[in-house]
Amino acid sequence: MVLVTVAVVFFYKNDQPEIITYDGMLGVNVFEVSEADSRFQYELEEEFLTLDAVAAMTGKNSGIREGGALLTVHLLSHQAADKFAETYGRSGHCPAPFFNQHAGQKILIAASPAVEAKITAWDLPDYRMSSTWENFTIRGQCIKRLKQGKLEGEDVQIHESFFNDCRFILVNELERSPH
Repeated sequence: MVLVTVAVVFFYKNDQPEIITYDGMLGVNVFEVSEADSRFQYELEEEFLTLDAVAAMTGKNSGIREGGALLTVHLLSHQAADKFAETYGRSGHCPAPFFNQHAGQKILIAASPAVEAKITAWDLPDYRMSSTWENFTIRGQCIKRLKQGKLEGEDVQIHESFFNDCRFILVNELERSPH
């Protein structure tokens, strides 16, 4: 009976909604996100960026379990999206070779609860459905590196090469529109 009780408590705990706290700027270009005994401090690039592209697919991330990451967006430049339309139309044809050559990825962390709501509501499940693609604009800062990280009380590290090419972005604003 004790084993059953422990299992129920374990599953009940995991079903609880994750409450991420956006601790905000802790210093010059240092942002922190935390939840319970997990905390991630990131060093940001000084300059703000504006990313204007076409989202072909989004994939949910695990929030604090992935350093606060909420979403991975698979994107194309507007020129690449136009080239896709000319080549494949809206046929639903699997464009994997095209994507291997032209697509990029960005991993998004929200700078505030309001931006978190926008990011987590974004759902584009299938890149082959070009009719569902969306134009988007992000304003934010590239994350340069993880300064300090703890996940469930244990120290964690992320190699600095993971942050190359502005792969991880702290999002201050997100706008979406049909493509």
